[in-house]
Amino acid sequence: IGIVGGGLSSAKVVDGYREAGGTEEIVLVSADPHPPYHRPPLSKRLLRGEAEPPDTLVHPEEWYAENGVELRLNTTVGSVDELFEEGADRVVLATGARPRPLGDAMTLRSLDSALALRARAREVKTATVIGGGFIGCEVSASLTHLGVKVTHVVREERLYPNLETPPLSDALADLWSKHGVDLRLSSTDAP
Repeated sequence: IGIVGGGLSSAKVVDGYREAGGTEEIVLVSADPHPPYHRPPLSKRLLRGEAEPPDTLVHPEEWYAENGVELRLNTTVGSVDELFEEGADRVVLATGARPRPLGDAMTLRSLDSALALRARAREVKTATVIGGGFIGCEVSASLTHLGVKVTHVVREERLYPNLETPPLSDALADLWSKHGVDLRLSSTDAP
């Protein structure tokens, strides 16, 4: 079995397959240099320095070998045919998504990008966070917790626009204001 992608869903495919009695060898291919990890801590505990990379792992790296999984980290697949040519009879695509780049702005999507942002937060006094979804809001909260003065730019009228929950958005906007966040809703204007 071939699995393309190194996130939580890939680790859970392995767990589910093994729990269901599956015994075939598994090859898990990931462009990431780390075994599968949980992403929620990246914008919270890891960013604030309350957790370290091993705390985010779904399983310790040795768990994969112990469970018949060959980890191919720092590896990309040009075509799923590559895995079929190596003998895989099934391939699972669990590649996730990538943030849209914005010039030379830092993005938060991987364990390494969270560590880079944490290191940068220790060096700066101000930051601009772009995006009013979960990750943007969590990053604003974490950076504020670290003592960084945050300007939070959201092009929509409210935080968490996809949830369509104006009371939640209003409560968070009030909370941001109390903590000194410069919240700019309906804006594309960043400092």
